[in-house]
Amino acid sequence: MNTTLQDQPRFVFLMPVWGETYIEYLLTYGLPTLLSSGNIPSLPNLAVSQFTFITRSEDEAKIRTSKLFAELEALVPIKFIFLDFYQSDREEKFNQLGTALKLGANEALGNGFCLFLHPDGLYSDGMMRHLYSVARSGKKACVS
Repeated sequence: MNTTLQDQPRFVFLMPVWGETYIEYLLTYGLPTLLSSGNIPSLPNLAVSQFTFITRSEDEAKIRTSKLFAELEALVPIKFIFLDFYQSDREEKFNQLGTALKLGANEALGNGFCLFLHPDGLYSDGMMRHLYSVARSGKKACVS
């Protein structure tokens, strides 16, 4: 397929993650599967895309110092959005996650496809390549 950069659908990958436990999940599960050969590395639209971490400022260093972060940064532009999250009950954690995802989704609003990811997600090899083909087919939304 011979396409110009302007023809590429823009992906905004959103990764809300904060706290030691979930950063460990990110580095053990989420990023390794996102970096499998049929996922992010296989996408031809990375130059126009963005990977956004929505986290606390104190968690940035742990994310940045991982070898996996370096691999991701070599593939796609990365942005950090910092929020002040607080320890509270289970219901409040979901409210905080909702706030994080709304802020991140604004990055893609009217300007690309928003891919909501989770640090403890396992992403099958080839999933991102399939989502790319769905985006190229003219679909406006795809839910997985």
